[in-house]
Amino acid sequence: MKFTKKIIVSLCAAPLFLVAGESEDLARDMLHVTHYEQIIQTSIDVSVNLMKDMYPTVDCEALLRDFYNRHLDTQTLFNATANLYAQVFTAEELQGMLDYYRSPVGQSALAKLPDLMQASIQIIHTHLIDHMDELEALLEEIGHEVHLDAPIDCEAHTLELPVEHNS
Repeated sequence: MKFTKKIIVSLCAAPLFLVAGESEDLARDMLHVTHYEQIIQTSIDVSVNLMKDMYPTVDCEALLRDFYNRHLDTQTLFNATANLYAQVFTAEELQGMLDYYRSPVGQSALAKLPDLMQASIQIIHTHLIDHMDELEALLEEIGHEVHLDAPIDCEAHTLELPVEHNS
């Protein structure tokens, strides 16, 4: 009797594993089609530039890029994001998105989205940078001493951290 239940459960669960596998494959295709690796690099560039704008007296571009490159492994992020897409979207939804992004309109959108996203982030940054004094005052109120305009020697604050790579 237990053997029969295992077979029935296995037969009922098998389509779920196939769908999950299909969704994962489609999610990976989706990330390739949408140039996910390039998006990660652009995000790093935007982050570095925002930090440079927010802290103009700090010359830490090399330090920031090294930090991001050591801790934002593209393949690990790609796999985690593909897994997330497979959990959130059905295979049918992923296929529909893939069809769109492979179309001429989708390709046009993909070409324009990086500049659009960067401009959107810059809008947010522009609105926040004007209020950094207010943020500094709020932080000081709760007991933190913040000096956003003081020069910082990044080389003196460098830590050697072990680097782990998942293979």
